[in-house]
Amino acid sequence: MTKYIKILIAFLVISIPFFIWFKKHRPIHPQEIINQLHIQFENVSFISIDYQTSTRKLLGMNCEVYTGALHVKKAKDTERYQFIADAFTGEIIEITSL
Repeated sequence: MTKYIKILIAFLVISIPFFIWFKKHRPIHPQEIINQLHIQFENVSFISIDYQTSTRKLLGMNCEVYTGALHVKKAKDTERYQFIADAFTGEIIEITSL
């Protein structure tokens, strides 16, 4: 019986760090980024996001990112923005006006 317990403990010690690493290095769904943009901006009229991640060099590091466009209605006109979001955390890295 103790042999099985040792095998089970060894399996858990090896597998748990793998599952944690896999969970942290999996891209999030782009819908979470869209929800975050709706929270940050009022009167959002249009959001376009590329569902395929791309690699960008930001601050000297290669990052997997989602890119997209955002339109926000102001008084009489519409302001247009382009954004870059981190694919693993969902954090909006950069928003620029078009």
